[in-house]
Amino acid sequence: MIRSRLAAVAAGLLAAGTVTFAAAPAFATTPLPACTPNASAPLYTAECLPVVAGTPPGAMTVTLPGVGTLTFTVKADGTIDPTTAMATAAAGSNFSAGTPVVSQDGTHVSVTFVNAAAPTQTYVVKAKVIQTNPTTVGGPPGFAVVAKARPAGEGDDNEQGDQNENEQGDHEDGGKSTPAVQPAGTHQDDQESSSGGSGGHSGGESGGGD
Repeated sequence: MIRSRLAAVAAGLLAAGTVTFAAAPAFATTPLPACTPNASAPLYTAECLPVVAGTPPGAMTVTLPGVGTLTFTVKADGTIDPTTAMATAAAGSNFSAGTPVVSQDGTHVSVTFVNAAAPTQTYVVKAKVIQTNPTTVGGPPGFAVVAKARPAGEGDDNEQGDQNENEQGDHEDGGKSTPAVQPAGTHQDDQESSSGGSGGHSGGESGGGD
């Protein structure tokens, strides 16, 4: 009798476990798609992965097709050199590029592109340097750059998380995020932007936020 009851309990637990494991994939996160512009405005209506080119440390380029590019240099220590960060609107796109903002800890950079023609379009492009080989593992650290882009107002919850992360870094460093220095001769709107894979392919975080 006791053995029969134990066997029944075990069978019930096994069945419950099977149901739990079968349901787990339903909670999987769907990866963001690559940024592909629509044929007409607005070019983008949801968060996506821009094209990331370059190998850190070194020069990096993040491109949001049809809108513009963000370029910067990652130093040997894995931080972004703020004096190299600049944004350029795509030729003939009627977009203007804002001033890139590099976080105080040097691991995030973001920029906003705006097209004032109706319908008004505003897109935020964010990039982050991540460490792929922590020094605790041994050997030199490795780095990669991930990026994401989104229409302004889209994904505000993720943006808030990124902002909190950057603010935490600011408290640790005793400062606040500062805009990168813009090279002379560039045509860019001086507007603030909120803060945002390895070379030659679309990066993924994402993109936050981080």
